[in-house]
Parts: sequence; C-alpha cells; structure tokens
Amino acid sequence: MSGQSGLPQSQRPGDIDVFAALYVMKKQHLNPDQMAELLSAHSGLAGISGTSGDVRDLMLEAAAGGYRAQLALDVFVRAVRHYVGAFIFSLGGADAITFSGGIGENSEAIRAAVLKDTGLRC
Repeated sequence: MSGQSGLPQSQRPGDIDVFAALYVMKKQHLNPDQMAELLSAHSGLAGISGTSGDVRDLMLEAAAGGYRAQLALDVFVRAVRHYVGAFIFSLGGADAITFSGGIGENSEAIRAAVLKDTGLRC
C-alpha cells in the first residue's frame, strides 16, 4: 500500500476526495481493482495532461501551447505551494526552503513558480 494523498505525482492523484472516487466508480461501472489501477497508474499529472506525467515533457508541451500540460503544471505548483505554506505556518516560519529530487534540482522554472510572489528567489 502507498498513500494517495499529498502532492499529485506523475501518475498518482495526490489529495482526492474519496467520494469523487466512488462517484467515478459508479459512473464508469468500475470494480475496485479497476479503480485502484486508475488511481495508481492513470491519474496525477498524466491524467490531467492526457499525455505524460513527466514534468520535463509537460514543460515542453506547455511551451508549445498545450493547455492540459499547462494545467497539470499549474496544479502541481499550487499543491507544492499549499504544502510549503502549511509547513511554514506549522513551524512558525522558516529561514530557507530547499528543493530536492529531480524536479527540485533540475527545474528552475518550477522552483520559480513555487516561489512566485513570496519575496524568495531561486
């Protein structure tokens, strides 16, 4: 088992209302195994974009005018901002924010989007 909550990932939805999943199951006539497959392998950034869950691919598609790729990136950035803000509030502030992992290390555009209008910079 692995959590479906948190940030939207390449193919995982992130935070999702359980009743939304039940609604989709009912409307699409999905059994639990089919819904598990949908949530674990066909959701998240790939599900939003309709093409890929790889941020590098999404950035290229968005730059070429791909609306759904841009939407996936916007959803991802909003979720990161949401969690960063919640953690900073819980901690009572922060002196620095560190980005890690492939996206954090290699995507200046994502880092800049997360920090936009915060007074912080990459």
